[in-house]
Amino acid sequence: MTKRWQFRQLSADGSSVFYQGTLNDKDPEKVGPKAFIDRMAIKTGEKKRIYESENNEVYESIATAIDLDAGRLVVERQSPTQVPQFYLLEGGSRKQL
Repeated sequence: MTKRWQFRQLSADGSSVFYQGTLNDKDPEKVGPKAFIDRMAIKTGEKKRIYESENNEVYESIATAIDLDAGRLVVERQSPTQVPQFYLLEGGSRKQL
């Protein structure tokens, strides 16, 4: 897998930064890209994955970050048989908007 990422925002306490990126598989025909958000401690460089798209027969992308410190964001999900829909991610659960 190859990884592409960009700076997203600074944490509320200023101790970490959030990076948003995409994981691309070696065989994109079989495994679609996966969006992710990592939290990285500025002093230590330690990373923690706070979100990774499911992409299990559906494509999921990050629409907007509401509060990354609290893990709240909006994602868009779609598939060949499902029209694009937006979901609020909060506390590990998805709620359709």
